Amino acid sequence: MGRLKPKKASARKAAQKAGDVHAVSAEEREIQAAMPPLIVQGPSSQKAAMQRPDKPRTAKEVANRAWLQARETFDELPLVARKGDITQPEDDYGGLGASFTWAPDEDKPKHITKKGVLFRGYPACLKKGKSSEHVPKNSRPYMALLTSLITSMANVKFPAYWSRFSAHAGHGTGWHVDGNTRGAHPNAHRALDKGGWIRLCKAVHFRCSIILWKGTYLVPWGLDSESFRYMVWDDEGRASIVPGTLAFFWELVADQSCTIGLLNVCLVDLCEGTAMACPLVDLSNPCILPETSSDLTPMDLSTLMEQAQSNPKEDSCTYEDVGMDGQWAVWFGWRFAHTWCGEPWVRRYHIFGCPLRNVPMGQVRKVKVAKDLPEGHFEPPTLRHAKRDLPPLEKRPPRPKKVARIPEVGPVSDYEVQRLDNIARNQAVLNAICGGQ
Repeated sequence: MGRLKPKKASARKAAQKAGDVHAVSAEEREIQAAMPPLIVQGPSSQKAAMQRPDKPRTAKEVANRAWLQARETFDELPLVARKGDITQPEDDYGGLGASFTWAPDEDKPKHITKKGVLFRGYPACLKKGKSSEHVPKNSRPYMALLTSLITSMANVKFPAYWSRFSAHAGHGTGWHVDGNTRGAHPNAHRALDKGGWIRLCKAVHFRCSIILWKGTYLVPWGLDSESFRYMVWDDEGRASIVPGTLAFFWELVADQSCTIGLLNVCLVDLCEGTAMACPLVDLSNPCILPETSSDLTPMDLSTLMEQAQSNPKEDSCTYEDVGMDGQWAVWFGWRFAHTWCGEPWVRRYHIFGCPLRNVPMGQVRKVKVAKDLPEGHFEPPTLRHAKRDLPPLEKRPPRPKKVARIPEVGPVSDYEVQRLDNIARNQAVLNAICGGQ
């Protein structure tokens, strides 16, 4: 074989290099094949429309294209900047806005058009009379964006549960956990600009660990800008949630040896002094989470103690930074206290979910006045109901039959008489002519 010309040699070398860059290894194929479905729980239409590609290269292309669409949409979102109120959880999403620290407008970079937050997505609760395909009116214009955000994780190990999203710009947050937990679902975060990430505190495991502190067994329950809440049991074994100070939380962080062990479940709610739990989600093999309160599992202190003693907490770093590479970061916001670090003007997307569909969880949030909602307000609609004792319906009297009325014939006019005579005369003439032939 003769020697290749310089141009052909360089072209072949470039083609070989490009092939090496785009080559897919057997390990990458196995990883993509083992990925969980994009939508584990949600409307049937969403699960049918959003399927994770089987091939790694296709998944990467689909994810990049969807992320580009989500980036282009961010600056068009109607972000609203306001200070949240911890006593008004309905207005600022569980008091999360109370932990926001807003940056001054004079420091805003040129490429940032606005600052604020926006929460949209599928409804947080399935209200009575609404189907599973129902989308709130204020979220309908943004469902295409939600689809793009989830599709951009086609090559990321993330299972979605009745997804919602939030967009943020111009603020940071204090230390907090997702207080309005609807299950053991994961969260996802991605920054559009450099310089923004999330810092996790892995010293305390909320809702899935038991701590022995000064002779009292407790389960960390919630953390916001004002207080640290935890669950305790009385002498009769009845559980309740009590408020504590932020300083108490940081004492637990400093002394990690007080953690007895980790639970195999996530404690979601309290019902008449009994903790109600759901299974933990494994990102490699996600499970189906309860969607109604009746599907939650009651847990007493003895059962939880057995789980904690058989599963001691392993030593690990107290803090972990995720999302520093500008890619999607997946973690459990209900489990670890976290804060948004870096430049406050970094634009961010956040994905979370609400798998539990019919429990408002208001009993574990701080509100000024408790809301009295009608019975069944958050219950899903059913097709069958118990028979009610109602009086029999009265028979309606039969309707009279309609009789066709013959119109009355009035006197014939002179014109009509002359017309009829002419017709008869003409008919006689025609008959005479035809008969003569």
